[in-house]
Amino acid sequence: MRGASPRTPTAARFRPSITLRIGLPALALIACATLIVPSAASADDAAPVLFATNAPAHDNTIRPKMPISDLAIVAGQLYTGYGDYGLNTGPTEIMSYDLATGAATDRFTLNGEAVGHFRTFDGDLYAPDIDPKLAWDANVGYATGSGGSWHYVFGTPFEHVFDVAKIGGTLFLAGQVLNPDKAVYGPANELAVIKKSTDGGATWTIEKARDSGSAAIGYDRYYQLTVAGDTLYAQATLDNGVVQPVDAWKGGIWSTFPQGGGVGFTGRDVPGVLGGTRFDGARTIVFNGNIVQGGSRFALSGSGYGVWVQPQDTRPSGKYAPTYAAMPGQVVDLFRDGGTLYALSQNSSGTTSFISSSTDGVSWQTRATFQNPLGEPFAHGTTTIQNPVGSFSLAVSGSDAYIGTSESTIYRVTLGVSAAPSTPAPTTQPPGKKKK
Repeated sequence: MRGASPRTPTAARFRPSITLRIGLPALALIACATLIVPSAASADDAAPVLFATNAPAHDNTIRPKMPISDLAIVAGQLYTGYGDYGLNTGPTEIMSYDLATGAATDRFTLNGEAVGHFRTFDGDLYAPDIDPKLAWDANVGYATGSGGSWHYVFGTPFEHVFDVAKIGGTLFLAGQVLNPDKAVYGPANELAVIKKSTDGGATWTIEKARDSGSAAIGYDRYYQLTVAGDTLYAQATLDNGVVQPVDAWKGGIWSTFPQGGGVGFTGRDVPGVLGGTRFDGARTIVFNGNIVQGGSRFALSGSGYGVWVQPQDTRPSGKYAPTYAAMPGQVVDLFRDGGTLYALSQNSSGTTSFISSSTDGVSWQTRATFQNPLGEPFAHGTTTIQNPVGSFSLAVSGSDAYIGTSESTIYRVTLGVSAAPSTPAPTTQPPGKKKK
């Protein structure tokens, strides 16, 4: 069995903790000696209503009240992801909740530590198995509801399967593997790889491999795959700290190009030199011909929260160099419902969240502003404290938005009508210098 990873676990989580993601001063909140309550909401504010609690995430014995890492909607069901593969909290239950009644259904038991996110292809959900409870050279892969029933695809050896993608009839898996042939791939014990299957997952081949050249156990990995039309984008992270080029696959041919302005496709937020982050696409969605990424702007002239937008087929000067559109808070998640793109953002104190919408990915309107509900009380000395739960994930169906929180709960928020754009026009100001 895989058990605990020999690596430092917190350095490898797919979704950073809420403290890292939004700058919430959690330790300061816990140290307070009084009850913390959200500020009063205005009459126009949306009122979050508790929709469901993910019991397996909430009642986990290793890490109780885990965040809802991702939400997806298929056929009137709201699917929820959770887990912590650093702490080995699995097996992981793939739960869904009926949008009309809230009734819970346990769809599948994944024999792995976490479901970090779902992917949807041809109307079917896929959940990459981030940390399977199997040997590092065993065939592993993903859980999926394709074909009408949930099942597991034991595809090919991986240590960690961080993402799955599909273009036409071709499947891709991304993550980290033990080096299968040092005569071919060099002396590194582990590789960041992307594997491909053209027969529905029956057989797999290594399509792209990168490594830091170290024979030591490390973190050479592909964390994320982004599909834009007929093109696949990915960017490896390596132990040597060297920023890797963006790898692009189209029609069976690979090419590379540099990231621009500190914005890339690694799927992670990286500490920056100006006290903020260099955004590398941890929240990325392709919408209306644009690649939209939620992130921060940190530059010598100031800082801000927003999204980065670039046409999927255009790279000025050969680089990925998107424009920037401001948002009311740091973007936590992106979700598409039909012809509308939604963004969930949160203020720096973690008390207020915003839902914005766009029909082009460039101009945005604020559709809901709400005070984050209080989490469960806990004792601190002789004082009982309740902190606001953090917004963690988003799904939208019609006029209803669903918010996955940092404490295993899901709230429903009714969206207001679309109004005139409430965010500034995009700029081309870069997010700041790059740093390991």
